[in-house]
Amino acid sequence: MIARLLNEVVASAGVEIRTSGDCHTLSEVITERTGKVVNYNTLRRMYGLAKPVKPSRGSLDILSEFIGFDSYLHFTSGSPRLHSTRTKEEVYLRFAQGQDAEAVALLREMPESTLRSDMVIQMGRELFVSGDTARALSFLELVEPLVAELPYSEIVHVGNSMGIARSTLTSVSGLINHHAYQRMVHSLFVDYPHLSGYYGAEVDALKPGQAHSPEFELFTTCLGMLRSFLLGMPVEGELPEAPHSLSFHPILQGRLFACHMMTGVHDTPQEAWNRCFGEGALSDLNLEFAHELFLYAAMSNDANLVHWCLQELPMSTKPAQKHEHSALHTQRLLKCMARAFRGDLSSARMHFEKFDLDETHILHRDILDMCRCVLGHRLFPKKQPWKRRYDDLTARLGFTRFDDAFFKTAYRKITTLQP
Repeated sequence: MIARLLNEVVASAGVEIRTSGDCHTLSEVITERTGKVVNYNTLRRMYGLAKPVKPSRGSLDILSEFIGFDSYLHFTSGSPRLHSTRTKEEVYLRFAQGQDAEAVALLREMPESTLRSDMVIQMGRELFVSGDTARALSFLELVEPLVAELPYSEIVHVGNSMGIARSTLTSVSGLINHHAYQRMVHSLFVDYPHLSGYYGAEVDALKPGQAHSPEFELFTTCLGMLRSFLLGMPVEGELPEAPHSLSFHPILQGRLFACHMMTGVHDTPQEAWNRCFGEGALSDLNLEFAHELFLYAAMSNDANLVHWCLQELPMSTKPAQKHEHSALHTQRLLKCMARAFRGDLSSARMHFEKFDLDETHILHRDILDMCRCVLGHRLFPKKQPWKRRYDDLTARLGFTRFDDAFFKTAYRKITTLQP
C-alpha cells in the first residue's frame, strides 16, 4: 500500500522522482497544498534515493491528505468518496452563499481533475442559467487558472460544456468582449450549427481591440470567413502568411489554411500551403491541425482538396490523442468522397459503411450529416429518405451553401484529379 501511495503522490504532484532535487520540489508542492511538511530527506528515503527506513505514520498521513484522503488509514480503506463528498458539499455551500473565491479555493484541494472540471462546468452553467452575467464573468476569471492546469482534453471539455449551456440561453449577453470568456469558452466552443444565428452575431459583436491576443483576432476572422462561405457570400479578408503563421496553435493553423482555400485565390492546395506556411515548413502534423480543415474539405466539393488532404498533407503516424479522434472519423468520410470523385462507387460504399457520424465532433455533426446525405443518396439511393433529412437540416441551419444544386451535383466523378 505504501508503494501505491508513493506512486499516487507523484502522479498528483506531476513530479518525476529521479534526483534529490526532485524530492525538494515534491516537498514544496506538498507543503503548498496541505500546509504541512514532509522533509525532503524523508522523501529521499521513501523513494529509494537514500538508505530506506520505515516511514512514520505522520508522514504517511500527510501524503494521504495530499492526494485527497483524510489519513493513511482512510487511504488504505480504498475509498476516497467520503472525503470527496464532504469537499463537494463544502464547495456547493460556499457557491450557494455567493462565496465564489472560497468555493474555487476548495476546488483546488480536490485531487481528481475530472471531478474538478465537472464541478466548474456545473457552477458555470448555473450562473449562465441565472442570467447573472457579471457574476458569471467574475467566476470565469477565478476558475481560469485552475482550468488551465487540467489536461488539454479536459480544458476542451469545460469549454464545450459551458458553450453548450450558453447556446441554449438568450438571457446571457455581453460575454464575447470579456477576455476570460474568450479564452475559456468562445475559442474552444465553436457553435458551427448556429453560425447563421446567435453565434454568428456574437462573432460580429467582437469589438475592435477587445480580443485578448492576436491569435484570438485571427480565430474570429476565420470564423467570419467560414460563416460567409456557409451563407454563400464572398469570402474576403487579409490572412497571415509565412513566417507569421508558424507560431500559431495547430488547430488555428488548420483553420487558417482552410480560409486560404475558401478565398479561391489559389489554384491548388499546394499553392495555398506554400503561401500560408512556406515550402515544406510544417511536417509530422497531428490531427489537431486537421480539426477544421477536414470539415471544410468535406463541404467544399473540391476533389483536389480532398485528394490533397488524404495523400499530401504531412500527417504524423503517431496514434491519435483522445481529443483528436473526431478528426480521424471525419477523415473516413473524406476517403469515401475521394472514391466517389474517382467514380469507384464500390469502394466508396465500403468506406461509407465504416463512417460513424456519432464519432465525429459533436458540433460538426449537422454539417457532416448534410454531406453524408448527399453521399448516401448517390451510393444507396433506396436505403433512406436522404433528401428529406437533407432538407430538414438545411431548413434548420439556414446555410445557403447546402441547396438543391449541391445535393444533386456534389461528389460526382471528376476526371481532372491531380495524379
